[in-house]
Amino acid sequence: NIKFMYSRNNEPINEREILIKKKNEYTSELLSEIVISDDTIPIVYSDRYNITACGCEKFHPFDSQKYGRVFRQLESKGLIDKRRIVKPRSPTKEELLLVHTPEYLHRLEDSKRVASILEFPFAACLPISWIKYLILTPMLVATGGTMIAAQLALKYGWSINLGGGYHHASANLGSGFCVYADITLAIKKLRLTRPNLKVFIIDLDAHQGNGPERDFKGDKNICIMDMYSYPNYPDDAYANTAIDVNIRLMAGTEDERYIRLLEGAFEKKLIEFQPDLIFYNAGSDILIGDKLGRLSVSINGLIKRDEIVFRTAFQTSIPIVMVLSGGYQKNNATVIAQSIENLNQKFNILNSNSN
Repeated sequence: NIKFMYSRNNEPINEREILIKKKNEYTSELLSEIVISDDTIPIVYSDRYNITACGCEKFHPFDSQKYGRVFRQLESKGLIDKRRIVKPRSPTKEELLLVHTPEYLHRLEDSKRVASILEFPFAACLPISWIKYLILTPMLVATGGTMIAAQLALKYGWSINLGGGYHHASANLGSGFCVYADITLAIKKLRLTRPNLKVFIIDLDAHQGNGPERDFKGDKNICIMDMYSYPNYPDDAYANTAIDVNIRLMAGTEDERYIRLLEGAFEKKLIEFQPDLIFYNAGSDILIGDKLGRLSVSINGLIKRDEIVFRTAFQTSIPIVMVLSGGYQKNNATVIAQSIENLNQKFNILNSNSN
């Protein structure tokens, strides 16, 4: 059993037990590689997530060091520390081949092709060995973080990877600063021991999550809800046909409409589908002022969004794993940390005695 304190419609109610769907026969190869103590909390992070490229990363719109800022802000408030969180490893080549084609992985040996995926022309001038060390290795470690976070969610009922969410990458395609298909890989890794695992992917990044949509097109054990700015990148018509709950938002959509659409669709479809796991792609590019996201959701609106998703997961007793995904403003890290702090206030998730 796992206990949380939460409120419904801002009205506090008594502590209740949330039963998670924990299969005793399920054993995790990844979890066997790490030490989990009584005070471990299922938050996954490594300092290696953060990307630095001799200062040139500052010229890319994506904040490639927000992961460390989120961690440090939570740490400064005494909510987490490195002793209690889980440190990931990079996936092996054999694990990457669960998703990616050999041809695609071979293309990642070419600086120009990687630069195109990253939308970072400067990288084309760098030796591939530099790109691997400075950029691809951090992304690989974060991909491993998503893989292990998914398994932690089945053990604890929830987990957060303070990175990942590369939702434009698929088996043979990378784009939009997304090289490795971490969500697909995490699900396929779980399916090695649970082949019929049902997963509900809720993608609330401001951009269409075309990577998992391409990878799981036609998979009856995957349900995808995608709520995104439209028209906007990537506008992938092929992937669009794989979306089960497709909510296109006009530019400038604000809190009231955003929250109303989310609440009106998510819980209903979740209960109908009855998954074993929720994969939550929690992009922060929905915030007002994000020129690439094009939406106008406030900080309070984003915090409420995350609370709705987690509350629904806990009330329906379905394990949930959250990844950070996109966000193109310098305040993203602060907002993400505030949202996780709010989740702790509402559901007591960071108290090790609750896990």
